[in-house]
Amino acid sequence: MSDLEKQIARLEAKNKVLQDALKQNYHIQQDMEEANRRLKELQRQVGEKNADIRREREYLRTILESTASAIIAFDDTLKIHAYNRSAEHLFRYTEAEILDEIDVEFLFDFCHFDKNRRTIRNLIDTGETTFHDENNEFEFRRKDGSSFIARVTFGISRETPRTYVASLEDITRDIEQKYMLMQQSRLAAMGEMIGNIAHQWRQPLNILALQIQDLRDAFEFGELNHDYLDESVATSMKVIEQMSDTIDDFKNFFKPNKSKTLFSLDNVMEDTLSLVDASLKSGNITLTYHSDHDAKIFGFKSEFSQVMINIIKNAKDVMEERLLAQGRIEVRSFLQEGDVIIEIEDNAGGIAPEVIGKVFDPYFTTKGDKNGTGIGLYMSKMIIEQNMKGSLTVQNRNEGACFTIVVGRDNVSTGEEV
Repeated sequence: MSDLEKQIARLEAKNKVLQDALKQNYHIQQDMEEANRRLKELQRQVGEKNADIRREREYLRTILESTASAIIAFDDTLKIHAYNRSAEHLFRYTEAEILDEIDVEFLFDFCHFDKNRRTIRNLIDTGETTFHDENNEFEFRRKDGSSFIARVTFGISRETPRTYVASLEDITRDIEQKYMLMQQSRLAAMGEMIGNIAHQWRQPLNILALQIQDLRDAFEFGELNHDYLDESVATSMKVIEQMSDTIDDFKNFFKPNKSKTLFSLDNVMEDTLSLVDASLKSGNITLTYHSDHDAKIFGFKSEFSQVMINIIKNAKDVMEERLLAQGRIEVRSFLQEGDVIIEIEDNAGGIAPEVIGKVFDPYFTTKGDKNGTGIGLYMSKMIIEQNMKGSLTVQNRNEGACFTIVVGRDNVSTGEEV
């Protein structure tokens, strides 16, 4: 091969290498363009996702800030990461003072701190979101030292790490209103009891009047001697002692219970009858009581007695309003699967269907402003259902209305009364 042919062969080889390089560069350029296209698509998708996240956060923030409940969110380390305006208003701490600066135990630092610290720790350790305290109601302290009562509920996210959310509803005003209603109910009951005292005292006062008149007559007719005087004094003192016992019974009724105790339903009914017996007899109303058990009830004895008096008084008022010739109230108590059932049934003709669903509403009364306050049955239901965790219902049965009290087995004992 000549030198010229060799040079041509070398040039052709270089040209082929150059052509291959150009093809490879073209493919690389195509790949880069495809990569850029995909990158732009990913950037677009990420932008949309970020926008969605921002909208979702704004949506959640709007919900968080618009709710009337105080919302506090915290993590396993107890650091607070969400704290809405309602929480600011409730605790008087600003969001800047709280977020990532103060742990949730600080906000739960109040008169029940140790107990509630255990609740918080138990929440984190076990995921248990239920308080063991009645009604989930607790007293908290604000930044300025004032206190408020809130009902607290917890929620836990399913994500990892977990987020814990506490929702607090300020019920201070509700508690104050309930206390006011309770006081009104007690005052109304006091007025009724004063009327009962008058009934209870009428007969003994008549006896004392007769005794005094008899002493005068005995003196005038020369029959008054030492033995006659002693007998008259003894009779009068017995009557006065009975009147004093009546005052003690009423005084014990209005004495507030500081703690729950076990009490006998038989004893409550005996006390109740001693308070209302004269009033019922004056209205020609008979009350009978029957129980087939000796179980004790755990609660506030005077409050439970007030419930019984409220229901009995309600039946008495209806009988008098309807001019019933012979009123009858039957109280029955029996055990049913460990629960104590108490039925108070009358023969006053029952409750009108259009109002029977309202009889437990506050301030609802069919007696008019002069004769009824509309809080007796409301307070009775609150005492049974909130303070004793039972139930109080009413239905028409036979010749009248039947109120049914159910005290759950958790508040029933067969032990000795304390």
